[in-house]
Parts: sequence; C-alpha cells; structure tokens
Amino acid sequence: MALCGMMGALAALIMTAGGLIPVATFLSPMIAAACLIPAFVEYGASTALVSYAAVAVLALILSPDKESAFLYAFLGWWPVIIPAMSRIRVRWFRILLKLLIFFAITGFAYYLMIAILGIGDMAQEFREYTIVSLVFLFAAGSVTFLLCDRLYHRLILRYRDEWRKKLWRGHH
Repeated sequence: MALCGMMGALAALIMTAGGLIPVATFLSPMIAAACLIPAFVEYGASTALVSYAAVAVLALILSPDKESAFLYAFLGWWPVIIPAMSRIRVRWFRILLKLLIFFAITGFAYYLMIAILGIGDMAQEFREYTIVSLVFLFAAGSVTFLLCDRLYHRLILRYRDEWRKKLWRGHH
C-alpha cells in the first residue's frame, strides 16, 4: 500500500507541477503514467488502475493545466495494458491497433475538452491549423506515442528484471 501511495503521490506531484511549465502539457502525463509501473509489476493491473484513477481525479482537480490533466485521465492507464498488447504477435497489426486506440482516445478527450467543457481557446486554435499542420500534428503524435509506448515497455522489463531485485533485496 505504501508503494502505491508514494508512486501515486509522485504522479500527482508531476501532474500538478507539470501544469506550471507550458511545454510540460504532454510530457507530465507521460512521466506520471510511468509512476504506475512499480505498482503494476508488484501488485498487478487492478491495483495499478486504482492508483491511476486516484491520480487522474487529483490531476483533474489540482492541475492548473487541464489539457494535461485530461490527457493523463484518458491515457494514464496505458502502461498497464502493454503486456497484453505485447502478446499480439503480428507487429504491424499491434502497431496499428495501438495507434487506433491512441487516436480514438485522444480524439474523444479533445472533443470533451472543446465541445463540452470549452477549455481555453482550443477550438479557435484548431480552426487556425492548416491541413499540413494537422498532418504534422498527427504524425508527431503518432511517433511520440509509439516511442513512449516502447519506453514504458522497456521500463517494465527493467523494473521487473533489475531494479526490483535491488530495491526489494531480502523482502521478496
């Protein structure tokens, strides 16, 4: 319980502090989601998802950057499903599925932020984008998401195979 509490507190701190730095809008949810990895490896998906949910609620309440908080709320659970996604053997299908999930979830999150909650001037900002800039935005988002996915996968393996033994020496 202490591990989950500490990692959840760290994730909430990252989300709250990340809202103070404009460029951290996309970075803070990615780093905060990585905080789930120890809870996931040690205690399983359900415990990690409870930690994620608590941090998502705190981020939505406390974070000054609501866009960042929404991104965490909609994608912060991603590290938990990486092992299941890794079981899909056909690489191109696995990547396609990951991207479809990513775009569906982020599209829905931005729809909620713009249409229902009216956060900031996002609608006006999106109207000003050209087709080329939207294609670049989707391409950059895809590459960033896939790199982040790969990083989470490696962090899970590294934690399980190396760090866990060092951190829990004599306790497991």
